[in-house]
Amino acid sequence: MSKRLTDSEKWRDPWFSELSQEDKLLWLYLLDACDHAGVWKVNVRFLNFSLESAYTIDTIMKALGSRVHFISSEYLLIEKYLQFQYPKGLSDKNKPQKAAMDILLKHNVLDRVIKGYDKGYHTPQDKDTDKDTDKDTDKELGLDTPTKKQAKKKTKKTFVPPSREEFIDHAVATLPRRNPDWSPEQAFRCADQQFDTYVDQDWHDGNGKKIANWKNKSITAMLYRKPHNFGSNPQFFLEQKKIAANSASPL
Repeated sequence: MSKRLTDSEKWRDPWFSELSQEDKLLWLYLLDACDHAGVWKVNVRFLNFSLESAYTIDTIMKALGSRVHFISSEYLLIEKYLQFQYPKGLSDKNKPQKAAMDILLKHNVLDRVIKGYDKGYHTPQDKDTDKDTDKDTDKELGLDTPTKKQAKKKTKKTFVPPSREEFIDHAVATLPRRNPDWSPEQAFRCADQQFDTYVDQDWHDGNGKKIANWKNKSITAMLYRKPHNFGSNPQFFLEQKKIAANSASPL
């Protein structure tokens, strides 16, 4: 069920208040029965059945006057319907508005509706023409600088995998500094294994995402590993032995 905006002030509107009871109901019926572009597919028989009335096309025109426009014997346009639903104007970038505009174009009444707006509407072709004109002017003045997106694309670096030696050297220099539990020897073995893993995965991480910064990604991954899984750390055990000896010495 579609929902539309309704004007609660219509009961104070002079035009609406002067309508007969039957014509008021006719107007409300058309507002509900039309599509989202304000176009009603004429079905006088069903209208009369719904309202228990005896309208004809001529009496509808006489009752509502300039508020409606018969596009043909099959379709009727409620003139200011879209102006009320979309008071700020129409845009082809808004899907519901674009769909309504397509309906009006189909019936050749889009220009008729747009005239009711204070601001004109630029069709997509007009916008493209404006853009082309602006580009030509910029080129003539030497102002055709790349957009931020274009600049970003140009400066985006292509990923170059490191050599095994470069990968291991970085791990040996970084892991023990980030976590003293790692010895250089353990970092070497872990990095050697991690390098083979990345090569097998074509330099994608465990989630299948392409690795952009191998230095940060590899260190983060290896810090989750346990140092003792890559051999003993002689320095670590030496320090533990000293701690144990000091704690056992008499006061």
